[in-house]
Amino acid sequence: MGGYGLYVWGSYAMSALLLVAELVVLSQKPHQPPMDPLEDES
Repeated sequence: MGGYGLYVWGSYAMSALLLVAELVVLSQKPHQPPMDPLEDES
């Protein structure tokens, strides 16, 4: 890779790590359905 292999593979690894971390954080949050903006709460 012309001497840039460490940078390229390091970037792939960091992206994969952050993606897995986001999935873990999202799986630990309680699921809340989105609020309906047309629904009147009064």
